[in-house]
Amino acid sequence: MDKKLFVTKEQLEVIFGRSRRTINHWLQKNPVRKEGDDLYYLPDVVQMYEKMLSKDNLQARLLEAKLTKLEYEIEMMQKNYIERAKVEAEWRDMVKELKQALLVLEAKISERCAKVKTTAAARKIIRDEVLLMLENLYVSGKYEPQADKKRLEVEAKLFEQFWSKLKTLKLSGKKTPKVEIK
Repeated sequence: MDKKLFVTKEQLEVIFGRSRRTINHWLQKNPVRKEGDDLYYLPDVVQMYEKMLSKDNLQARLLEAKLTKLEYEIEMMQKNYIERAKVEAEWRDMVKELKQALLVLEAKISERCAKVKTTAAARKIIRDEVLLMLENLYVSGKYEPQADKKRLEVEAKLFEQFWSKLKTLKLSGKKTPKVEIK
């Protein structure tokens, strides 16, 4: 072994910035190679110091974990946490609402998008409906589509025409009547 790698306790105090008492405690607790009564093999001392640091680190992490667990238990006793089952149920409901909203969205905008001539106009229709859907989901947790007034008016007129034509038909025999709405 290289004699330059052996150091005294005084040198260890300077290297590690610790008191003589601490250095003595370390050396008693952790045997290292030494030469004579007061020369210690520095690589062994450094390795011992690293082990002590990792032990201190593990102890600090263990203490921190215990503290976190204790804080969690206190908050559980104070009912500051929502039970896992309730959170899962809420997420399940939200996903279900989102699926339904997407299905309704497709039916709601397909006809409107087919009527426009540019992709920019179709994108605007889709974006507006998606933003409306997200706003409804955020505010109420449910998607409540707003019907187009024009479409409702047209459907109402068509229904009235159909109903009035149906009333005027004389249904007799086995033939199925044909109804034309213009």
